[in-house]
Amino acid sequence: MAIIGGLSSHNSKQMPHILNIYKMAQISYGSFDPALKDKVQFPSVYRMIPNESAQYVAIVKLLKHFGWTWIGLLVSDDDSGAMLLKALILRLLQSSICLAFSEILPTVNKHWEGGNIQEVPFNDKLSKIHLILSSTDTNVILVHGDSRSMEGLRVILYFNEFVEMKPTEKVWIITVQWDFASTISKDFFTPSSFNGTLSFALPTKEVEGYVQYLNKINPKENYFAAVLWANAFQCSFPQHTHDIHSLNTSNCTGEEKLSSLPESVFEMRMSGQSYSIYNAVYAVAHALHAMFSSRSKYKAWGDGITWNLQNIHPWQLHSFLKHIHFNNSAGEEIFFDENGELGTGYDIINTVTFPNQSIRRVRIGWTDPQAPEGKDVIIQQNSILWNHIFIKV
Repeated sequence: MAIIGGLSSHNSKQMPHILNIYKMAQISYGSFDPALKDKVQFPSVYRMIPNESAQYVAIVKLLKHFGWTWIGLLVSDDDSGAMLLKALILRLLQSSICLAFSEILPTVNKHWEGGNIQEVPFNDKLSKIHLILSSTDTNVILVHGDSRSMEGLRVILYFNEFVEMKPTEKVWIITVQWDFASTISKDFFTPSSFNGTLSFALPTKEVEGYVQYLNKINPKENYFAAVLWANAFQCSFPQHTHDIHSLNTSNCTGEEKLSSLPESVFEMRMSGQSYSIYNAVYAVAHALHAMFSSRSKYKAWGDGITWNLQNIHPWQLHSFLKHIHFNNSAGEEIFFDENGELGTGYDIINTVTFPNQSIRRVRIGWTDPQAPEGKDVIIQQNSILWNHIFIKV
């Protein structure tokens, strides 16, 4: 009846060409491409995330708020990075914000787990960026890309902090596409480099029962949980050794507690992405509920055949999905605007890191595209904890 997914912008724009044949609803929680709001090209696409244009506006206002007019820019080598360059650079110049450098991060195809310095996958492009980051005098660097495309930057930061012993202590501003706190591994955490980071994030609420759900996960009965266990606890399950490719010699017991892990490895709170998936599932559920509830008014559908699960089609769900309006279990109103998107904004998060691998993420601002000018971006400056190097500067 509907497909929920978090593919990249490129893939999310290709999927509708297939799904539109069947008029099947595509609900995205991961693609921020503004082009997807075009209902002529993408009539069946809905998004449980804000439009990316609101983030561009907020980035400029954040920079202007602190008077940062000399910044560095690192973007991913994909459609999303090219789109940001096209949309953002003109906005920056119009606000008299200049670029100390603008570099495209090459994609590192092989995930590097750290540890063996001889195997650091440096190439000419990464070496150039490493040199720039080591020599630049700008204190503010904007980073854009998803977790896969940011692998190269992670390698550079690890090398700087633990090999050269010169952590890249800047004010990092990270776009919502890369939730770095949910992609780093325990052995690949660079606390000095990321301390004081400002990042845009999908809004989230505390969903009742979520923590209890996490505590009840049984990795022996769930393959995906077994993968998480192997990576997080550095152990393995004998029945999955060949699939997970774990090099650990110790076996997982299944009794390990997710709550015992450092927040840099696993956060017990519901992330913005998870919250978007949660809302997407309930949006479809409410639409289906509304569809079947309407049988009390209309006993037949189309040619008079009784409406039931066997003879309904995906295209019939759209009229209900477009008009869903409900309060989720966290008490938030969920509905789509005329573009098939959530009309919400982004949270602005300040991340403080500690040597023991714990982190503290504090909401220090938010954006609201529905608010009047002057109140559409709120920043609580006194709540921010900066990197100590930046404070000295």
